Amino acid sequence: MNNIEKIEGKPLRNIIEKLHSDRIILTIRVLGKDFERLTMITGIKENLSPPSIYFDLPVGFKQIIKNVESWRLYFECTGKDKIVYKFKTTGGEVRDKEILVPMPAVIERRQRRQYFRVEAPSGTMLFFDTETNRQIMNVIDISQRGVLADYLFNNKNGSRPYKFYRDREIRNADLIIKIKDREESVHINKIIIRRSDKSPQKDIPRCGLQFVDIDRKEERRLVQLIYDAQRMFLQKRLFMQEQ
Repeated sequence: MNNIEKIEGKPLRNIIEKLHSDRIILTIRVLGKDFERLTMITGIKENLSPPSIYFDLPVGFKQIIKNVESWRLYFECTGKDKIVYKFKTTGGEVRDKEILVPMPAVIERRQRRQYFRVEAPSGTMLFFDTETNRQIMNVIDISQRGVLADYLFNNKNGSRPYKFYRDREIRNADLIIKIKDREESVHINKIIIRRSDKSPQKDIPRCGLQFVDIDRKEERRLVQLIYDAQRMFLQKRLFMQEQ
């Protein structure tokens, strides 16, 4: 299943600029014609009316649109962020070795849920109990498959730090996620430590943890919370971009 967002306004312009600066290859199709080629954005003209985008002229494009009165073009690409972007444009013209088309009104941004990873909201924690102590981890980012988290050693009762190493199992953990003014809990039956390094900021373990056993009801709740978190971050980002 895909998460689909419709992007407009200044955030849309920011995406186009990013695709341009990253030199992302796009698929271009002429709707109603049997034509599909690769192209890339070569320039952006904000001062035109309407604002427009220059693309590299694909081989055979001139011939295919020779008798087309109003172009209807479809573009699709995958950005460096591994997110799929799709948009359509109407109209345009050939200028030397480039094509000039109006800026799209909307861009669709799609990301598959199984790869959807977001920055964890501040205060998101993972808890699990051992024989001697309750272990606490500060979650850095989160996905449906697992988390990246820093170990917060709790020296209560004089216990020793928990030893993190590859393929070690953690059982019956609770993930606490804070979304705005509410706190939600997701129970994970079994976690496997996939990697353990040192945190860049502190001399503590930073671990990649994979969720290998989670009840379906808990997984559905986790997915919804991940999207709630992403929506919260996007709202903040859009607010800042519009200032």
